[in-house]
Amino acid sequence: MHVLVVDDTPGDCTILDRRLRTLGLNVTIAHDGNMGLLYATRDRPRLIIVDWMMPKLTGPAFCQRVRRDPELQSTYLLMLTAQSGPEATTESLDAGADEFLTKPIDERELLARVRAGLRIANLNADLAANNARLSTKIAELNVAMATISTLEGLLPICAQCKKIRLEDRTWEPIEAYVMKRSTAEFTHSLCEPCLSTLYPNFYPVEAHP
Repeated sequence: MHVLVVDDTPGDCTILDRRLRTLGLNVTIAHDGNMGLLYATRDRPRLIIVDWMMPKLTGPAFCQRVRRDPELQSTYLLMLTAQSGPEATTESLDAGADEFLTKPIDERELLARVRAGLRIANLNADLAANNARLSTKIAELNVAMATISTLEGLLPICAQCKKIRLEDRTWEPIEAYVMKRSTAEFTHSLCEPCLSTLYPNFYPVEAHP
């Protein structure tokens, strides 16, 4: 499972990398927010740990950019900050972070927050996948219902050649009409009365009343 760390402090990056790998995670390090955005778009990590204070792009600004990416909606964002208090908490959450962790980093708290974050990220990803499958099924159902509606009611059909008249007043063979509007396919054969008519020597009428 992939985790991205975005932090401009080498020492913190080393600690985070070592601790996260003890959980069997695949870790990528970005040393500024812009590089972090590139890695996030490329790798789509399940969890991102981002520092608040960074040059070029701050942690809150980074979170806002991530949340605008539809492909990263299920990613869990954990903000690292040396600040504390309700104002810091509010700003972190308003920027799009799911949780925050104050520095200096406590190893046990870090691992507990990461494990919880990954569980939530996995649930979010599963939910998004299920919603996508549901949307596909709904679209298929709508197509099927439209097909049923198309085949219901009165169809103008030629009494001689059995073609269907379309809305543009052109005519289409009934087999083509049905196959375009349903999953049915046609196989061709001859009924007994037609066999008797076409091949009376082989299929007499008496054999097929």
